[in-house]
Amino acid sequence: EPEPKVDNLRRLLFQLGIQYPNYTIVSKQIGEADMHDMWRNLHVPLVIKSQNKKLPTIFTYSPTESLEYIKEIQKRNDTPIVDGEVRGRTYHVAAVSNLRGEKVYIPSIMESFKKYGKNNFVRSQSLNEEEKETLKKMVNSVHMHLDAPLAVYDFVKNKNGFVLVHVSTKPRYIPGSMLHEAFTASGVTFREIIQSMKNSVDIK
Repeated sequence: EPEPKVDNLRRLLFQLGIQYPNYTIVSKQIGEADMHDMWRNLHVPLVIKSQNKKLPTIFTYSPTESLEYIKEIQKRNDTPIVDGEVRGRTYHVAAVSNLRGEKVYIPSIMESFKKYGKNNFVRSQSLNEEEKETLKKMVNSVHMHLDAPLAVYDFVKNKNGFVLVHVSTKPRYIPGSMLHEAFTASGVTFREIIQSMKNSVDIK
């Protein structure tokens, strides 16, 4: 399954009233003047990534580096996407369709932190029950509209509330990954997840 197109996904988020970062999809060749306009309109550092993930995501404070990387993405026949960074605590919410009798099953909400340069995931202790329910309702509403049996939703919480900064419909399930930690904390086995995904395909 391909990742959802950014413009389609954010159109859905707008309709659902879910916050997402300010962003620009660069669909044409740009110059220094365009880059400086973008720089003024978005929050720095800029987060620059490719639509089809042919190149890694970078964080940069430099307009020159931003422009060079955008051009490099375009050389690869991909579409650059430029986000303004959203700062705050980061939370990760997984969702699986048709698991344990629920249309959208959401395991434990996880929080990430860096240790020795590596992301570590733990069950969130910094959210109260009302905040957890708010996150679950947002994820449920988005997931019901996505044509994906499994997805991970990354949120940042700041003074403006929860901002959905990334959605992955092809998350990794390996020891230590967010998915592994979230489902292990909820007592869900990998076999159950695979079976639910097969059932979702069969239902279609």
